[in-house]
Amino acid sequence: KELLDIIASRLAMDVERVKLVFDLTRDADRRQIADLYRHARVVAHVAAGDRVEIDADVPRRLLDRFTPAKVSA
Repeated sequence: KELLDIIASRLAMDVERVKLVFDLTRDADRRQIADLYRHARVVAHVAAGDRVEIDADVPRRLLDRFTPAKVSA
């Protein structure tokens, strides 16, 4: 059990908090939102009209999937 706890804690550290913006009128963006909920930890989701802003802890190995939606800090 201790080994599993160590592995889980190290995997959890391998994430990056990102802010992403999506356009709900685009099929590709809606698919990315579903993918984000499937593979990341969403910490905030704000919708205004057809625009959605999501803050999420995304595994670093998957960051490239969401680069087009990433907002520069």
